[in-house]
Amino acid sequence: MSRLAVIVEGRQHLEQTILPFIEHHPLQILLELRLDLDLELLDVLKHDHKLAAKSIVTLRSEEEGGKSSLERAERHQILREALVDTQARLVDLELKADAELLQEIETKISSLTPPEKRKIIVSRHHFKSPLLQGVKEYIEGINSLQLPLENEKIVYKFVGAPRDTIDMILARNLMRMTFNQWILLGTGINAELLRYLGRSLGQYLVYGTLESPHEMTIPSLRDLLEVQDDSSLFAGLIGSTLTHSLSPLIHQLFREELNIPGHYFLLEVKDRDQLGRLLLELKNQELAGVNVTFPYKDDVVLMVPSLSLEASLTGAVNAIHFTDDGMTGHNTDVTGFYRFFRAHGLHGCQRVLIFGAGGAARAVVAALLKEEMDIVVVNRSTQRLVRFPAHLRRHILTIALEKVDELVLNNLKPDIYVNATTLGLHDEDPTEVLPIPDSVSFVMDLTYQKERETILVKKAKKMGLNAWDGKEMLFHQAADAFEIWSGKKINRERCFRRFLCGLTNVDNEGNTR
Repeated sequence: MSRLAVIVEGRQHLEQTILPFIEHHPLQILLELRLDLDLELLDVLKHDHKLAAKSIVTLRSEEEGGKSSLERAERHQILREALVDTQARLVDLELKADAELLQEIETKISSLTPPEKRKIIVSRHHFKSPLLQGVKEYIEGINSLQLPLENEKIVYKFVGAPRDTIDMILARNLMRMTFNQWILLGTGINAELLRYLGRSLGQYLVYGTLESPHEMTIPSLRDLLEVQDDSSLFAGLIGSTLTHSLSPLIHQLFREELNIPGHYFLLEVKDRDQLGRLLLELKNQELAGVNVTFPYKDDVVLMVPSLSLEASLTGAVNAIHFTDDGMTGHNTDVTGFYRFFRAHGLHGCQRVLIFGAGGAARAVVAALLKEEMDIVVVNRSTQRLVRFPAHLRRHILTIALEKVDELVLNNLKPDIYVNATTLGLHDEDPTEVLPIPDSVSFVMDLTYQKERETILVKKAKKMGLNAWDGKEMLFHQAADAFEIWSGKKINRERCFRRFLCGLTNVDNEGNTR
């Protein structure tokens, strides 16, 4: 179980919010008293030894993201008081601002009393990416002061801004190899693993807050306490850029529906050569599995030893299940699209026109092989059409975009138009590249926007057509993955209504505003 600390921003905050909460909680929670926000907290510590015994004293300087602008002599005097005149469990000393003080007390660290409890934290907050480089510079600074790396009285703490999940993992590995007791934290989505999986990652402690949101994306203490349960389900999404993703919201709804604690991580990866390493690292943690999105669905196929039928058919993986025996790759885009297709009564249509020939298009084709209908795939790149899997290509008609004109389009007479390109993610209009034929009655855009309809959906509706974006398919592929990981069934109708209500562009009945 991870040690947990809650941030205390002042005396009033301590007395009115923090103490009433922790007094009724069975786990011991440390209190980080932020003296840079309220110096009165030091007086509280001097007079309340019981409180001091579970407190971390922090006087965060402006240079490292805090509010303290004290001159160095005054700062050091306050920290000496915390060390000498209180029984504070931990005192946080900054590597740069408190270097002189660290050297002064280095020989006295082992005499802190009581010896089995009291420690100091040697911290550095540096928010320039990459995180790994920041950790290397931090270690150089520690070595320059000749501080003992394995002294039981010192906890080494670095806070930075990871470039991506791989940067975070490499930085964690370096901290773990260098120090006996350490804390590594960061800002942004790529640092969430460090906070929620502190136990398995080897963290000395992690910090939470009772206020949300927090300027440093510090998680809720309530959430951190909840996931200490051994029944927690952790999963995540691997991709290159993930800030737009709705997957965390969807998986939160699934966990709430089944009363399962856990968290869904966004795991950005900038270098595809590091994917294999990431999968092995994640399997060794507490994750049940991960989703995979653009642009890595094809890459991970060769990294996963076991594949489902849908993953084999498409040559793409969008969900990986970690088990004791290894990992299995699935393609729930196939099953997700098929659920959407049947739910909207489209199985009576005769011909579908798919724009795009990437992983999403392959998933649509694989899903529709079960239906007796003609499938036409149009793509801008002839090379991608040639690379379309032969076992799928023999069931479809492929046409290069350069050979498609208005006459060809209308002669195709499709009932359904599916945009399986990335056009629409950034407000592009795919119909400017491939117009909607006159015969079409149904339009589906596999892209989506968080809070509004895509350009394609808006245009199709103005034309009097039935049109949907990719949110429903997204929901079903996520539900299929969650059911694989958890082994439990979800009430999809209820969860989907709640999902739509969680988006700002729909009302409580699930209708688009």
